[in-house]
Amino acid sequence: MPEAPHPSSATNASGNNPPTVALTQSPKTGALLLAAGFSRRFNGCKLAARLNDGENLFTHSLKSVRSVFADILIIGREALLEQGVYDSANGLDIVLNPDAAQGMGSSLACGARMIPDDWQCAAICLADMPQLSPATLQQLIEQAREDRIILPVHNSKPGHPVIFGAQFFAALQQCRGDSGARQVIKTHQDAVIRIPVDDAGILQDIDDRDSLQRLLDASEQLS
Repeated sequence: MPEAPHPSSATNASGNNPPTVALTQSPKTGALLLAAGFSRRFNGCKLAARLNDGENLFTHSLKSVRSVFADILIIGREALLEQGVYDSANGLDIVLNPDAAQGMGSSLACGARMIPDDWQCAAICLADMPQLSPATLQQLIEQAREDRIILPVHNSKPGHPVIFGAQFFAALQQCRGDSGARQVIKTHQDAVIRIPVDDAGILQDIDDRDSLQRLLDASEQLS
């Protein structure tokens, strides 16, 4: 049996190994995976929805993130933990947001407060985006810096994940409502680096039953 995920407070990673090439080493970037939504437009728990292979939406979204990021902190809520939605997150820390009903901003702020001290950048990932390419994630990480906000763009449209340098962690802790980090991005436009990507997956979140069905139909055509 796989190790069960455990809700906990994030702890600082142990040890700070000196960089071998200080001027070229990328900053340590972890992922905050926001998975505490109420799926109001979906009319049910979308993260528990099963895809064609029998695994749920959360698991598929986590796979891409986990294939690239060594450090992942999941922001969830107690009801979904009890339903087993996060069962595939074995070995990862899950922070339960008691104020998740207040919107994505609340969960983002909750996660930002728990960022370990040794993270220099944090990628804000959404748990309803199963089509993200690991290559795209790696492309964004390579551009991350402590004083930058990395914003992926596909066909002139901004998407996720957005990577924030440590300089903006305090601002993320003040996020509220359903707008997420939009205000932080708007306030710090001079720090935003827009990265054009070929990956439509940065825009394809699953918000309702129709978008889920389109994903299922596309998967069947590829199989």
